[in-house]
Amino acid sequence: MLFVQQTSVSDYEPFVLTLSQCVDILANLNGMHRVLVLADAATGLRISEILALHWSDIDWSNSGIRVNRAYVYGKFGPPKSSASKKPVPLHHCWQIRCKRGAKRRRTKRTMTLFFRASG
Repeated sequence: MLFVQQTSVSDYEPFVLTLSQCVDILANLNGMHRVLVLADAATGLRISEILALHWSDIDWSNSGIRVNRAYVYGKFGPPKSSASKKPVPLHHCWQIRCKRGAKRRRTKRTMTLFFRASG
């Protein structure tokens, strides 16, 4: 097969938030919800990739994140695509949050950023 035909057409139109709307959303979130939304906005990662991040995936010296796994249906596995494995810049505002979290957790290498990994 030389060509692949797309059989469905999407009517999806992206909804772009203003800075004011983003600030309002973050102001109305607490704790982990705020961190997750900020992580998504600052990195563009899929939620499955964010949930699977380990402290050791953060490259502090180069301000980057290595995506090595995804958390899907309660299990850790590979990221969705090979493009997901490319380093992602670590935005300054999220880097500050991560450093605060890293200081609170002594076992950085055995912990995901959001919950204890099992195995």
